[in-house]
Amino acid sequence: MRGDVKLKILDAIARKAVYRLMEAGVDFFDALVVITTSPYGSSYNQLMRNYSNMVAERDFAKYQAAKWHAVQERVSQLKRDGLVAKDAPRGVLPALTAHGKKILGSLRKQKAHDLPNAFYKATGRRAGLTIVTFDIPEKEKKKREWLRNALKNLGFTMLHQSVWMGEEILPAEFIEDLRKLKIFGCVEILEVSKRGSLQITRRS
Repeated sequence: MRGDVKLKILDAIARKAVYRLMEAGVDFFDALVVITTSPYGSSYNQLMRNYSNMVAERDFAKYQAAKWHAVQERVSQLKRDGLVAKDAPRGVLPALTAHGKKILGSLRKQKAHDLPNAFYKATGRRAGLTIVTFDIPEKEKKKREWLRNALKNLGFTMLHQSVWMGEEILPAEFIEDLRKLKIFGCVEILEVSKRGSLQITRRS
């Protein structure tokens, strides 16, 4: 079982979002299907939107059946591994065992060190000129390299190792990932409009 899927299922069982999905009428295993096919850490509203989109798919019944049984088997495996309690009545959200909580904590720590995908969908909106400067400590060099790759993939040109220039407005997902990686305060974005005005966005 892939670690990321195991993390999502254990985290889903531990999180209140699963209860809320079930309170909204979503079957337990349907809820896990949505959670395991959504980005890790998705909010309740995001999960409900994804569930609605999943239901609206033309081949939903076939898709749901395949995913439902796959998730059911994964939960069964977690029970056999002693991570999830075996005695929960059918249809009732099971609980994590002490060992399951320990494994979840370990997986969460590993996830916290994962770097986001450095490829972002371009916004298609021009800012006139965008200059990104950053000063990321040497101990965070992996994050620094990720940032350079992300800017390069967004079509930015390197003027200096820590100074990049482009014409694209940076995607909201990219800005959010700066926050998640805790390097938000190390990055400064300067936008020069077509009229020649300069706007400095300080990330702190």
